[in-house]
Amino acid sequence: MAGWKLWTGIPIFVLVFIATSSWGASPSKNASAETNVVLILDPGHGGKDRGGYDGRGFKLDGARIPEDAYTYDIAKRVERLAVLRGWKVVFTAIDGENDAVIDNESGEILPPKKKLVYNSGKRKAAVFAGRDGLLKRLEAAEKIAAGNKGAEKNFISLHFDHANSFLHGAQIFTAEGMARHPFVKILAEEFRKNGLGLKFGPIPRQMVNQRNELVVLAEGTITPRVLVELGNFQNERDRALMFSKEGREKYAEIIAGGIEKYFESRAKIASGKKTKD
Repeated sequence: MAGWKLWTGIPIFVLVFIATSSWGASPSKNASAETNVVLILDPGHGGKDRGGYDGRGFKLDGARIPEDAYTYDIAKRVERLAVLRGWKVVFTAIDGENDAVIDNESGEILPPKKKLVYNSGKRKAAVFAGRDGLLKRLEAAEKIAAGNKGAEKNFISLHFDHANSFLHGAQIFTAEGMARHPFVKILAEEFRKNGLGLKFGPIPRQMVNQRNELVVLAEGTITPRVLVELGNFQNERDRALMFSKEGREKYAEIIAGGIEKYFESRAKIASGKKTKD
């Protein structure tokens, strides 16, 4: 797919990192894992809001890099892995013109998601930025999810951060009272286990934090719900993972694996209770 060229390849340390990390694409064969699941994915930004630090995308070597293109691609990869596990996936916003996973070549930058629309199921209105725009995204997706009576529901909003270049790894933000939710703990551990725990240089940092001011967390109704800053664009390793199809696949597998392990842990607890009874 056509795009801009800004770099010439994946740094060798990133290739080694991906090759040696303990991640895999295959769903667990544990028959007790939950399959009646609705996963609501919010691929951050889109439309006039390209993401980054000012709504115009990240900046690298004088060019703008659209955050929204990468969060959407990762969401599509999560969707594919979720469907393999028998889960239903609902997007807060969709791109009817370019809705496929993009396996870009080395150095090819993904184009922005200009045609993103609310997943309303009816009139396809273009998404817009700000609080009202985010509320529309939530309303559209949660209405669809609500139609799946009795299903377990998870909400995940996907983003990339822009911070000090020494900061690297994932951050997980939760609504009030959700930081200790089992799903949040398991997802954080999946990132750590795969070498993507939050660090400042070599020093581990607090990975899970409460952010009540974030609209998708404060106004959402799905429990559990999280906003994940997958990596820091200013950090070379995180940026290389974002740019590469292998890195984006890695992010997707960590997320899908974390959800699956959460439901497996619940099934084990339920099984233990039945045994005691």
